Amino acid sequence: MPPANLFLILDIMTWVGALLLLGVSTIMRSATLRYWGGAYLAGAIGIAGVVVGVKYWPWAAYGLGPALVLTGYWLMWMGLRQLRPGRPLVLWPVLVAACWCVVSDWRIFAHNELLRFAVFSPAGFLCMVAIAHESLRIPARVEVRWLLAGLALLHAAFYAARSLCALLFPSPDTTQLWLYITPTEAILYEFSDAFLILFAVLATRQDTLRTQAHTDHLTGLLNRRRFFELAQRVLQDRPCAVLVFDVDYFKTVNDTHGHAGGDEVLRVLGEVCRAHLRKGDLIGRVGGDEFAMLIRDDEDAARRIAARIREAFTSACQARGYVTGVTFG
Repeated sequence: MPPANLFLILDIMTWVGALLLLGVSTIMRSATLRYWGGAYLAGAIGIAGVVVGVKYWPWAAYGLGPALVLTGYWLMWMGLRQLRPGRPLVLWPVLVAACWCVVSDWRIFAHNELLRFAVFSPAGFLCMVAIAHESLRIPARVEVRWLLAGLALLHAAFYAARSLCALLFPSPDTTQLWLYITPTEAILYEFSDAFLILFAVLATRQDTLRTQAHTDHLTGLLNRRRFFELAQRVLQDRPCAVLVFDVDYFKTVNDTHGHAGGDEVLRVLGEVCRAHLRKGDLIGRVGGDEFAMLIRDDEDAARRIAARIREAFTSACQARGYVTGVTFG
């Protein structure tokens, strides 16, 4: 089978993947899958440029096509960033694709396919390393992140091997070999990648729902049910200190500043508690303005933590114009 047919198969597969990912992104309302579908769409157009350009428009094959592939990698990277809310849009990587469009038209590249392999591969390698790094920043409980990162690193290793071979063994036979290997490896990568990103999105959503079910939405602390579930497990293993506390003059704060003021006081308390909580300790909101804390230590340690929380919370509230504090019991 000639290499052109392998690239054609790859292109058809990429178009199908793009349509499926964009369709699923619409159903699931997933920004990540929308970016990923856009990445496959850019890749499909780029590969089509390679297939058609070989005969009819050479620059589309060695300039525009690879640039669109790099754009697709940027979209994949941006899609991964959507799995962690609040990440800003980053546009500078598109400049890499634009630079390739310019550089690839230089005479030294336009007539040397092996040299283009050698120069383009490091760009692809860096893109894959960036995607692997972003994959590992997916919430830790989403285990599929390791597979997604591993697949990206394998694709990066392919780019590194292709670049090294092009530099160390410059010959027509080497070029022909990589014209067969490149589409074959890309088919395997895309097939695996599409499934893994779908699983990553589903797992991230399940993790988010699980966290929301266990968390008080106002303070960010454990809710009543989750706190008592975890506290029972901890108390079965070892003795601990338990602190119960509430907000002083909370009704007065609500009457004076309204419910928005009361909500802000509770959020501030949640932030202070999280800042002073040690690893392994538990804290939850168990009532309107009532909280409970389980300290995996003795009574003296619990008193020290309570004193730090009381001081920090009082100072934070005073800075915002609220006259209140906390009482521990």
